[in-house]
Amino acid sequence: MSIETIKMAKLADYWNHVANRKKFNIKICSLSIKNVPLFEDADITINSALTSICGRNGIGKTSLLKLIYGILSKDICNVGIFSSSDIDNISIDIIINGEKQTFTSSLGDGLRNVEYFDASSMALKIINEINTSPNKKWMVQYIKFLSFAK
Repeated sequence: MSIETIKMAKLADYWNHVANRKKFNIKICSLSIKNVPLFEDADITINSALTSICGRNGIGKTSLLKLIYGILSKDICNVGIFSSSDIDNISIDIIINGEKQTFTSSLGDGLRNVEYFDASSMALKIINEINTSPNKKWMVQYIKFLSFAK
């Protein structure tokens, strides 16, 4: 198996991950944060299918996403600078297949299909794969084909 074949398989796999995310049937409805270091107390209601988290560098956008990931997945070791006791007062209401459920750091099992997806590092990997390929033009055409094939 050639290096090019392996690179093409990796590239196709990245695009499969993107396509699979569109099939999820889970929606976050609300988020409650109380007594969490570095965050103000907040009750956030999410009414949109697409929500943006905006703010200047270092304000805590990524930390917030890692906290949400840690609570939903129960992967508490990957919540960045926070310890498990720091996130005891966070609750997340989600709808799964039409049924509302509440998640906290201690309540319930983690969801199996929750993944922390760092789009910027994934994009950099894809760009690096393309740039280091001797068949760069062909790979770009393949990406265009994949995006139109759906």
